[in-house]
Amino acid sequence: VPIWFVRTGAAVGVLLYAGTGFATWMLGANFLDYDILDPESTHHAGQHLGILLVELGVLTTVFSVMVVIFYAFAGRAPDIPEEEW
Repeated sequence: VPIWFVRTGAAVGVLLYAGTGFATWMLGANFLDYDILDPESTHHAGQHLGILLVELGVLTTVFSVMVVIFYAFAGRAPDIPEEEW
């Protein structure tokens, strides 16, 4: 996975999570009050949509950060010179 893609994924995940909260706020409800996303629904479809969007944002962010940490450890140069192995 290219590093630019992983870094972008981390930022997009945070924006998706925060954007969902701010969207509910801008629509006139409390922060992360997902019912406003589908106010006509009697089955709380807005709750389902909001939770899925937030979980997708968390998934994207956590995946991207874990890959960045892996790249950071895998790309380190060894501390011991080759002659001393």
